[in-house]
Amino acid sequence: IPMRKIVWTLAALLLILSSCTKSNEEKAEALIKENLQQTLPHPETYKPISTVVDSAFFNVQNLMDALMTIQELSKLLLLQEEYNTNVDSVMSSMDIYGTSYSSSSEYYRLKYGEAKKDYDKYTKFLKKNSSQITASIKNLKESVANIYGDEHSCWVACHKFSTMNKANTANETYELIFFCDKDFTRCGDGVMKQQFEEMMTLFEKIYDAEDEDEVIEIFNHYNYS
Repeated sequence: IPMRKIVWTLAALLLILSSCTKSNEEKAEALIKENLQQTLPHPETYKPISTVVDSAFFNVQNLMDALMTIQELSKLLLLQEEYNTNVDSVMSSMDIYGTSYSSSSEYYRLKYGEAKKDYDKYTKFLKKNSSQITASIKNLKESVANIYGDEHSCWVACHKFSTMNKANTANETYELIFFCDKDFTRCGDGVMKQQFEEMMTLFEKIYDAEDEDEVIEIFNHYNYS
């Protein structure tokens, strides 16, 4: 058999095989479509525009820990703000009821005692909450510092599509990030690309933060507390 014929035969077979093999983008898009068909308010109007897939080397456990700790820390910072407000309020009451002018009144002495009791309660809450914040920030920095692993763990798909909005009044374009497993058997729920980018920027800033106060300042900047 002439060598040229063998080469052309092999080329034709490879072409057939390659045409039967789905690309990563096609695999991801099929899974994403299936996901969106169940979550979009008007799935019949869904139209894919583009899908870009890239390999990711996240340590999935540390990534999940970081996300969970961010939620926990946000709640703790909100509590800290509430307790500080309460402490300022009862301190103001103590200043009013604890003056030498009003201390001779039984009523004012009673009100001062109530305010002092509340002050002790909220300062105790503050101390406990502050310790929890310190521990939470330590855990968060450890998770963020080890958010990337050495092995390929999953695929990240950036999917752009159009669909009618919830009110069904306009066709809008969206761009979401999806995490897909290594074998493309499933993709998780999508997150808006802008939110994903903001979260990754937040991780970088937390990693670079030198102390607890800087981490809290970062949270306040991103309105996470």
